[in-house]
Amino acid sequence: MFKIRHLLLVLVLASHSFSGKGYFVKFPLKISENKRYFTDSKGKPFLYLADTDWCLFFNLSKEEAVQLLEMKKAQGFNAIQVQLLPFGKIKDPINQQDYYGQKAFIDNDISKPNPEYFSHVKWVISRAEEMNLLIVCNSIWKSCCNDAYANILSSYPPEVWRKYGQFLGTTFQLCNNIIWFHGGDNDPGKQKKAFQQIAEGIKEIVPWQLQSYHASSSHSSTDVLNLTENKWLDYVMTYTYFPNKKGNWNPDQPHVYKHQHSEYIKTPVLPSFLGESLYEGEGKSEEEKANSSFIARRSAYWSIIGGGCGYAYGSKFWKVPGNWRDANVLPVGSKELSIMKNMFELLDWWNFVPDVNNTNIFEGQGTYGGDDFIISSSTSSKMIIYVPPTGLFNRTFSFTLPFYNNKIKMRWFNPVKGSYTKATYKSTEKMKFQVTTPGDNGRNQNDWILLIQK
Repeated sequence: MFKIRHLLLVLVLASHSFSGKGYFVKFPLKISENKRYFTDSKGKPFLYLADTDWCLFFNLSKEEAVQLLEMKKAQGFNAIQVQLLPFGKIKDPINQQDYYGQKAFIDNDISKPNPEYFSHVKWVISRAEEMNLLIVCNSIWKSCCNDAYANILSSYPPEVWRKYGQFLGTTFQLCNNIIWFHGGDNDPGKQKKAFQQIAEGIKEIVPWQLQSYHASSSHSSTDVLNLTENKWLDYVMTYTYFPNKKGNWNPDQPHVYKHQHSEYIKTPVLPSFLGESLYEGEGKSEEEKANSSFIARRSAYWSIIGGGCGYAYGSKFWKVPGNWRDANVLPVGSKELSIMKNMFELLDWWNFVPDVNNTNIFEGQGTYGGDDFIISSSTSSKMIIYVPPTGLFNRTFSFTLPFYNNKIKMRWFNPVKGSYTKATYKSTEKMKFQVTTPGDNGRNQNDWILLIQK
């Protein structure tokens, strides 16, 4: 009986380890040796998958905050992106109170942090750590349109912001599950010095807590900050939507894969991920709202296969309103990202190198910079190809393998069902193959993933 029970336990533990669902992340996070991805403190690669619940700290009670974190954990997320300071009233955020009636600062003075407010934030972060969730925290939100805290950032001298950063480092120094980013929807501009002082203040106290910057859409952290002058910058957030997005303040929006490719080839190397893009269920036009689910799904695959170490998802519930639980029915956030995460965790995803020169696929790839472009990434023995959604029709394309073996295994992976199907192919010549996608994946779209291995 003992042997049978022992065998069952081994099988259960092995299956959990393999899927990634049962692995306990040992915080704090670190940067891998090759600077391409995050690891936990034991060196285990950490595939970043965040939900953006920006108003979590100040819109919810303690009980509701725990319920939200539990829901996100069950959906497969391992990180939560949040704003530290109240933001709901963007014209006058410093006067906004949290659920318990506390402001972040006494007398609306940045130099006087309110212990009651920050004690609640620390409590929520501690509950997240118990659930093995990473908190990705914005120090102060600048916003896109010279509102939010932009004017406040300009109204205090650098030494005040240095002390604010030191306060954050001291207050949250025992929170192992936190990393930081600054800015928010905007480039540093004339507030650059303030952000630098905050970041350097944090770094003085807790140098192990990683930091980044959230720039304007179509820009990444390293597009707007010089690494020589900002040695505190540990990782990169990319941010883009898609070309010709309606109502956007920056009309030049490259597709996610193009933005991520551009980031991947930069030196010095830093880990990067898509920190924000179109939110599921949201959009400036009815067309965008209708297409938001498949746009969110393709953005996730484009980010990771394009060279990123993860993806930040967002939904129309980002403000955490009273009906925030309804986010549980959105197809991508509630199910399909978990399917994606499980697939990648069955692969050595951290070893894949994106085809930034677009040489692997030589026929039927689509137009670089367009909606239909097929991207790929590979190791010495595997290749992954993502065919983005373009309708319901089948797509035929040809590719070259960077490795060769007489025994090649190809499978189609369905991104909405999580199922695998054997792929049939034509071998046109040595190392060159032609395939046709299966068509509708069950969500009235034709995006598929092709997995090839020796």
